[in-house]
Amino acid sequence: MERLDLLKELFDKKMIEIVKIFLENPKKDFTLTDISEKSGIGFATTHRKLNDLAFANIIIANKKSEAKKVHSYKLSEGDKILEISNIFGLKTNNKFSNFFKRSLNY
Repeated sequence: MERLDLLKELFDKKMIEIVKIFLENPKKDFTLTDISEKSGIGFATTHRKLNDLAFANIIIANKKSEAKKVHSYKLSEGDKILEISNIFGLKTNNKFSNFFKRSLNY
């Protein structure tokens, strides 16, 4: 996958903030409430972004139980995630990483 294509998938600042949470905790399961609170993004918007990320196979949505219908979300694995991790690694010689660095106000 080309970096430019990947950037187009993740261009939205809110999406970047949500992805950053998963990348900082790659083995952790989160609920919608967890992500909304950690990102400071409204519940409905967070829900839409998580659905988009799950559709793009960046995260995995797991239903905890039929009765509760509560989902947990976890970072997916694979080449796409490695590429995203490299972008968020903020390498100093990478112009795309520099863009994200400015976007995230590092």
